[in-house]
Amino acid sequence: MSTAKLLPAPELRKIDGLRLDPLNPRLPEDQRGQSQSELLTFVARNYDILSLATSIATYGYFTSEPLIAVSHGAELIVVEGNRRLATLQLLRHPETARSLGTREGKAIAELGENSANIPDEVPVIVVKKRDEVAPVIGYRHISGIQPWDPWQKSRFIAQLIDDGHTFANAALLVGEEESDVRSHYRNYKIFRQVHDRFKLPTDGLVNSFGVFTRAMNSEGLRAMIDAPAPSEVKKGQDPLPMTAKAPFREFSSYVFGSEHEEPVIRESRDLTRLGKVVNSTAARRVLRATRSLSDAEDETEKPRTRLLRRLGIAAGALENALPDIKRFAGNDEVTDLLSRCGAALKALQKSA
Repeated sequence: MSTAKLLPAPELRKIDGLRLDPLNPRLPEDQRGQSQSELLTFVARNYDILSLATSIATYGYFTSEPLIAVSHGAELIVVEGNRRLATLQLLRHPETARSLGTREGKAIAELGENSANIPDEVPVIVVKKRDEVAPVIGYRHISGIQPWDPWQKSRFIAQLIDDGHTFANAALLVGEEESDVRSHYRNYKIFRQVHDRFKLPTDGLVNSFGVFTRAMNSEGLRAMIDAPAPSEVKKGQDPLPMTAKAPFREFSSYVFGSEHEEPVIRESRDLTRLGKVVNSTAARRVLRATRSLSDAEDETEKPRTRLLRRLGIAAGALENALPDIKRFAGNDEVTDLLSRCGAALKALQKSA
């Protein structure tokens, strides 16, 4: 397997001869493989390029930041610097910027028409294969100064593995521990399996991939969908058994919600609680019936522990109510609630 090597020196290349990368890890799944005009429109509308356009129009292009491109036949596909390339393309072609139909597009068109700093050529590092720049891109966006989000990291790492790298070699290329690389690979492959094989909705998973990444750190949640630990991940194999389709649908509804249901967790810290709940048959039964994490969590405790916790909460709440009770003496709602508290206390004392 190839290892990192020194990249060639940058050379000046015509901007109009450069192409955006249809396999850019930043792109959503439905944008991968699109035409150049579609990619340009997507980048322009979804990434902040007006500030970059203003900088280039004012100060020129910083030659200390070369683009990196891969030879693809007669074309050069830019694999590092797509936001910069899109900005340069729009500055050089104001009519295209205007066709976006946005205020930003109009502003970029005006910058391009009124600036003498828009270059025809920019420095580009040209390589023959993506493998050659994997270390640069990996360190820059996974371990370095412009980190990708978990979804982008996982997709990039999965591409490295599926292109022939071992887990150990990919870990060296991107500057991560091998166990983390295995986790990223597993998580992206679960997405692919759920989308392609199970035919289940994956919008929640993709949009909250960081939450899913944290969920897969929970043994209980991994066990729920029968997902392997990092050390057990196999290259080129579906991570989940086909019998995991129904459990994954249930897992997804708890973590991301569904078309008709809200998720049962409110924040990622609740994943630890959810992992304990789904590990208990009784608690999971309550969760299915009530979709209340707190109610289901009660079933995971021993009865004495649960009783003491509930009594402690009740005693604390009553004590905290003392400072306000005189202000609302005689209030019907207050009186009714006090009657309920009194009746409950009598029943508890009678049973004790």
